[in-house]
Amino acid sequence: MTFTSVVHLIQHCPRLHTVQMTFCATPVDYDNDPFFFKTVPNEKITTLSVGMSPISDPCAMGSILLRLLPKLGHVDFFGWSNDDTPVPPPFQVEHLEDGWDVVNEILADNDHRELK
Repeated sequence: MTFTSVVHLIQHCPRLHTVQMTFCATPVDYDNDPFFFKTVPNEKITTLSVGMSPISDPCAMGSILLRLLPKLGHVDFFGWSNDDTPVPPPFQVEHLEDGWDVVNEILADNDHRELK
């Protein structure tokens, strides 16, 4: 599954508050894609669990998640169970869990800005 699957959930399930799914977290050009432009942010989703989802651009993914899920404060994830497993492109981050840590830092920074 792709990140677009998550966006479809956001768009078509406005009462959704928790998402638990594994997907390939590759950023989408939110500003230039008409589908994403029409997607209304979901302020009810406060929990996102991505399992062992690979991530290719943590900064871009964090930014997109902030736009689509403004009340999301943290992403739950699992590390890879086998470090010898080859990671296919474009997910060649040294440690994929580090990518989700970056996303969580971006989300935490946003929470701190809102508190000021």
